[in-house]
Amino acid sequence: MNPFMQTMSRQRVAHALWQKLRSMSGATLLISCVLLLVIMVVGIGMIRSSSYNQQLAANNKKRIQAFYATDGIITLLSQEAVDNKANGYLTALMFPVVAFPFEEAGGSATANLGRYGAVAPAGNITSTAPLWVSNACDTFSHAALDFGTVGTAARYAIELPPEHYLACAKAFTIAGWLNCRDLAAGTGGNRIVHWYNGALGTDGEGIDLVVQNDGKMRLGVNQYAHLPVGQEGALSASSIVTQSASAQATNWVFFAVTYDSSAASNNVQWYKGSRTVTAYSVGTNTYKRGHVGSVGTSLPMAIGNFSSVTDSTGRMFKGIIDNIRIYASTKDTAGELNLTDIIKVQRNTVDETDTCTLAGYNVEYSMVPSNDGGFDMLAYTSRPDDAGLYKVRSLLKQHIVPAVDAQSLTPPDTYYIPVTYYDFHENQSCPEFSPCYAGPPQDTRGWVQDTLDAQRKPIVKILKAGVPGQKYQTNYYIKYWFRPWAEGAQGDYTAPRYDHYDYGSSFGGVWDYCNIGCGCNWTAPGGPEVYFLGYKTLTWDTAYKNVVIKDSIRLVKIHPDTFQYRLWTDTWGTPPSDCWKWDWGDAGATKAPSLHPLNSKGYGKEGQCANYVFTMEVKTVFVKKPGQYLYINADDDFYAFVNRRLAYDHGGIQHPLSGRFNIDSLPFTLDNYKAYDLDLFWAQRAATGCQILIKTNIVIGALPPIPGMRTWKRDYGNLD
Repeated sequence: MNPFMQTMSRQRVAHALWQKLRSMSGATLLISCVLLLVIMVVGIGMIRSSSYNQQLAANNKKRIQAFYATDGIITLLSQEAVDNKANGYLTALMFPVVAFPFEEAGGSATANLGRYGAVAPAGNITSTAPLWVSNACDTFSHAALDFGTVGTAARYAIELPPEHYLACAKAFTIAGWLNCRDLAAGTGGNRIVHWYNGALGTDGEGIDLVVQNDGKMRLGVNQYAHLPVGQEGALSASSIVTQSASAQATNWVFFAVTYDSSAASNNVQWYKGSRTVTAYSVGTNTYKRGHVGSVGTSLPMAIGNFSSVTDSTGRMFKGIIDNIRIYASTKDTAGELNLTDIIKVQRNTVDETDTCTLAGYNVEYSMVPSNDGGFDMLAYTSRPDDAGLYKVRSLLKQHIVPAVDAQSLTPPDTYYIPVTYYDFHENQSCPEFSPCYAGPPQDTRGWVQDTLDAQRKPIVKILKAGVPGQKYQTNYYIKYWFRPWAEGAQGDYTAPRYDHYDYGSSFGGVWDYCNIGCGCNWTAPGGPEVYFLGYKTLTWDTAYKNVVIKDSIRLVKIHPDTFQYRLWTDTWGTPPSDCWKWDWGDAGATKAPSLHPLNSKGYGKEGQCANYVFTMEVKTVFVKKPGQYLYINADDDFYAFVNRRLAYDHGGIQHPLSGRFNIDSLPFTLDNYKAYDLDLFWAQRAATGCQILIKTNIVIGALPPIPGMRTWKRDYGNLD
């Protein structure tokens, strides 16, 4: 039909409808109009509703997209924390292990804003100095700490309490600002950052960063920076630090040093800058020292001097220090910052909040350390709709526990933990080892103090006369039982003296033992009583000479949640025919004496069936969980410390005694799913008989978490 005919047809329909309406009565017409109006309203509503639903569906789609964008950022932040990979997945976020901005401008402590701020929130400032000054490194800083120039007159320092700050770090970065008043240096240089256990040679644990009198800087990893001679640490190729007696503002120097244990060469990088010069590289070193320390390394960290562990004068930095930051990673090379990030540290533009754009959505996110050692994370995603009328937003908050605390890996049926043996002579040359007197007939407590010293070693507690156990106490020099001879007893010509004994001059200073017929009767109840008679000066310093042996012990699963270590003798005897048998390691597996772990090490068997007379030390960590316990059956002395506090106390030379402690029942509080130090000390002091049995459901040592396993709490916040 052509358009003209269509128009005529519509006109005829309209005319017919009009004629129909004219023929209707008034009531009928009214009803028809109302119905027509209703139909029109419903139709219009349906059209509008359809449009609204389409818009609503589009907005809901955007809300879901916004949620996933937010959730993705939170997941990346979480994985970054679990993997200890700060500056890894979201490159703008960098979190130091230790951070001292020194902004307090007063007081006897300064805040640590790094990852370890939860357990080591502040560094203590020694009473006299360093002093707070307003001569700060740059305009972003308002205060700093001045050590002055006294140097040898006192030990000034900023010190954090013992912690695992750099333990097992595969890569790290140390950066900060120095304004040196005097470059005159003590032996080995003046300390900038010192976290070291004090061991001489190249078998220590920790790091040591110094500045020398020529302005060059030197880094030691698992050794002092300057020792041993001929094997010193990495040295910067050129001078980094300058001096100004008045510490002028133009004398401020920015420094950074990075270390990567995995790099085949040039694994130490040095950087230098100033207030007006952007940081730049000043050379590299090839310095292969492996990762830092071990899983159990827990030491105080000092800024500007030696720590209380390596206490000494004459090694103090002479000048002002500001804005020290230390980054580290135990998983990969993320702890080694690149030059771009080092410049951010120099300019103090490292921000814990960042933004990004994902498919048109604006995302803001942050991750900051929390007071329980974890992290609080936040991500906020927003986007206006196409018409600009609606704002789609999604907010997520999350709290996550870091990887070591989220440990959930079940160890294999057999696993090993590192131990240190200290092997002593079996010839009665030491008054407290291989004696002929019997020990107490019962478990004797109270011979050690309730806490460890700064190097995590037991401290003797001398009992008063009349106190139970006092008449048997023979551990007055326990300070030398778990230390290398060269780091303690060497040069000490004194020794404790106990009754029934005198110091003979024969055998090169061997004890004149059993000289009044004490009988060496180990089976008589109590044996002879032994009293401390004071100290005596000798002509030799080798009474406590030992050989240090690094080794491991094996824990074997004997129950779904219980592991055991066992070293056992069942009789005494003399070689070659009357030696006892060993039941070592696997339950029920009888081994020959030749399999004793120290027979071919240290001083060897020295004419006995096996190598007796040694101590064993375990320094490790564990993750606290409900229901944990440790059972011990041992001779002789055995002490266990949890979080550096005494948990099990069993002293004396005696037949094996058993005991147990439950972690949940200790007289101090530990939080579930947090990591704590575990220190075990065993002394096998008698020249005959040797037994130790450990059973536990504690996973000893920092086993890695299962990939992807995390402990977290999530708040889905406002999804409107």
